[in-house]
Amino acid sequence: MTTRQQQKIKAIVMFSGGLDSSLAVRILQEEGVEVEALHFTGAFHAGKFDEYDSSAKRFAEKFGVKLTIFKIEDDFINILENPRYGYGSNMNPCIDCRIYTLKKAKKYMEEAKAFFIATGEVLGQRPMSQRKDTLELIAKRSGLDGLLLRPLSAKLLKPTIPEERVWIDREKLFDISGRSRKLQMALADRYGIKNYPTPAGGCLLTDPQFSVRLKDLVKHSSLTLDDIELLKVGRHFRLSGDTKAIVGRNQDDNSRILELVKENDIVLKLKDIPGPLTILKGKPTEKDIEIAGTITARYSKAKQHDAVEASYYVVDSNNKAESYPRYRGKENSFPTTPAEDGVIRKYMI
Repeated sequence: MTTRQQQKIKAIVMFSGGLDSSLAVRILQEEGVEVEALHFTGAFHAGKFDEYDSSAKRFAEKFGVKLTIFKIEDDFINILENPRYGYGSNMNPCIDCRIYTLKKAKKYMEEAKAFFIATGEVLGQRPMSQRKDTLELIAKRSGLDGLLLRPLSAKLLKPTIPEERVWIDREKLFDISGRSRKLQMALADRYGIKNYPTPAGGCLLTDPQFSVRLKDLVKHSSLTLDDIELLKVGRHFRLSGDTKAIVGRNQDDNSRILELVKENDIVLKLKDIPGPLTILKGKPTEKDIEIAGTITARYSKAKQHDAVEASYYVVDSNNKAESYPRYRGKENSFPTTPAEDGVIRKYMI
């Protein structure tokens, strides 16, 4: 039997930088296990992840562990559109997502010559993905059956290979369950873990407003990661089955929108008056463009009944003369007035 005394044991911890995954790291370190941290980020994480300044990076440095960052890729799109195990209360395919990330972690574990993977999951903490039967399913479907340790709830689950082979002492693991975090907070004091982020809010797929926008996108077009990034910015309007408008709320939104426009998108703004930048995606008609003009004027500094001039161009990446991130075609203009409340209610997603 292989034991800790005979060779150094190495583990990969799925590491969010939150309290539970931080505790998983410290529990393993207390048992003499060498730990590497694996952090997943991507289009569905709230805010913009900064790999140079994040709780994951700060805590990894504090614990003295190597941190590797994986980004969610295009291969996740099919899972999002057709989750085998369904969605949670919004557009969150939590079970399928966990299997997806753990499969990638398993490959990394093999490359890093680690012995097993650990997570900060707590039995019963999340109703969809952290039931006992679901935890077992996730381990099996990810190819990690027996090699996926949940230190915080291990005593409530069947023993894993690391415990059976005495790579880690099962008696020093825990039997935490449910949504209360009192026991975790007590452990944080014991391990000297302070200033950890509050839970929840990390995944946009659990956010009701983001999910409404995503459902609309799935219904009317194919998904790309860039289109999903656009869901995070601006105000969104479904003008027709073929056309959607995104209206910037501020300069940051305007800049981000320009970074994400594609060939044949329409970029629209007002002339000679401060206001948002709008893009139209799909197959906009003249009527769609006119409606987008009124909506753009509504969020500008124009008065309620002011007549203003709007201009637009079709994105043409072959026109190298412009300095925008995406190049503009011929500019067109038309008069418009700010939209009434009824128009906003009718089209806003």
